[in-house]
Amino acid sequence: MKKLSLIAGLTAMIMSSGSMSLELGDMLYESVKQSVKINTADHEPTVLDISKEFNHRYPTNLFTLIINNAEKAKASNGEGDGVFYDAKNNSLIGQDPRNDESPTLKATLFKSGADHYLFMLTATMELGGLYSDESHYFDIDWKTGEMKPLNDYAPGGYQPPFKSYGTVTQSDFADARNNIIIGYEITDGLFMNLSSHFSWDGGTHKFAGSDIQLPKQQKILPKNVNAKDLKYYAFYDIDDDGNSEIFLSNKDHSIEISAVIRSYEKAEKELLTRRDGSEFKFYKGGIAVTGSCGSGCSAADYVLVKNSGYGETLNVRTLTAPDGGKEITYTAAGEKGGQKISAEKADEFMAKLGEEKQVQLDWQPIISLNFNK
Repeated sequence: MKKLSLIAGLTAMIMSSGSMSLELGDMLYESVKQSVKINTADHEPTVLDISKEFNHRYPTNLFTLIINNAEKAKASNGEGDGVFYDAKNNSLIGQDPRNDESPTLKATLFKSGADHYLFMLTATMELGGLYSDESHYFDIDWKTGEMKPLNDYAPGGYQPPFKSYGTVTQSDFADARNNIIIGYEITDGLFMNLSSHFSWDGGTHKFAGSDIQLPKQQKILPKNVNAKDLKYYAFYDIDDDGNSEIFLSNKDHSIEISAVIRSYEKAEKELLTRRDGSEFKFYKGGIAVTGSCGSGCSAADYVLVKNSGYGETLNVRTLTAPDGGKEITYTAAGEKGGQKISAEKADEFMAKLGEEKQVQLDWQPIISLNFNK
């Protein structure tokens, strides 16, 4: 983890006139480096108890202010100056009421096993109308008084599939069952929303799947394929430009769709779709689907991908006669439609495509797939 974390960097930009930005960034950085001892008592801990212990080990002006205001909020139904304290659900949310651009800290605590508790601390920063979260998780052994950072905790280690400066991340407990939702909204160039759900099983959070929203004008579904039939998704950056292409599959993987999600300004379409009897092949500069096209017939469709865009295509059809003779036709397609080309031109296309790569797609469950207006 880099010391100049996302929250620290955003805070520094917005609050460069004070010391709180560095304090918050340092706290987030230092708190996940090693286990620490905290004071325990003979009663069940509350989120306020743990927040005080945490702030004692990693003090910041912001958290100190929130905790002090939470103490006052106890006498006013949980709401106070810049804070909301929910003792029943062990949740504490607050910010500096004197500063409209103050980060928000949310602390949540719940029981995770015998003498163990999970403590989640989320810092939220607003920058130009965009909100971004950074969450950290800690296991607390109330018997020994050890507070251990969970650096490999599932939601904490979950990375967005895109390297986009307009990406907005948000993480929170979704409901009373302690489920977590981490959302990514792509706001520059790419245009999609992805919310990943982690379900609490009583001891940890396990990835349950994602809600995906795509622009309605994206023509990525072939005919006779309904969004409700698609049950899995995967991301893979075909052209290594930092923005992943999306792959969608039905339940038994008899249909798999690859598509670029580039811009809300253009109506993109699917790259290629494979069905039973065919397979994807990946190249340095594109993707292909190969398979049978009937008795004695094989076909391969290739698409060049560059800057997350749909490029030139090539279809190669091979007819094999009973005597072993072969007839191969090459058809290229561009802006002006398809036309047959020579083997030499096909070789030039394949040179642009580059070397074949071995890729194993990491399929994950889809909770819902919707297309926005």
